[in-house]
Amino acid sequence: MDSPVILSICRALKTRGIASLRFNFRGVGRSEGSYAEGVGEREDARAALDFLSQQEVVDRSRLGLCGYSFGTIVGLPVADQDDRVKALAGVSPFFSSPELLQNFHRPKFFICGSRDDFVDLEELRRRVAELPEPKELEIIPGADHFWWGYVEELSTKVADFFAAALVSPD
Repeated sequence: MDSPVILSICRALKTRGIASLRFNFRGVGRSEGSYAEGVGEREDARAALDFLSQQEVVDRSRLGLCGYSFGTIVGLPVADQDDRVKALAGVSPFFSSPELLQNFHRPKFFICGSRDDFVDLEELRRRVAELPEPKELEIIPGADHFWWGYVEELSTKVADFFAAALVSPD
């Protein structure tokens, strides 16, 4: 919740008039509970979507979901099963199964650094190529998994994606 990547993305969304909610998964920081192998954490993500859906200032018809690293292990399956998610961004993403997002025909944006030591870029390219449109994959030259020195560029790209995918023109 307090990672520089997450904080910067939330700030960039705010500059575009897009509300965001960041939270810790169970057992992290001051959150109750304990690690649940990514399965229980999906309940946390669904609860966050429930909470957002109940806020008066949030347009329930334009909810997006963004996950970073482990957050993609949790968030991608949640988005895949929840029609409330109208756009999906995966930062330094991991795909937990081959079937994941095969029927997700809403906007998808995946972004990863060329020097990411945790994400297999060839596998990522292959997985994204197999997904239905609309989709986009961007590899940032020189960026690592933690986005040191690239956080602002990353945040701008993620916020630009959500602004285009979720914000309707007036």
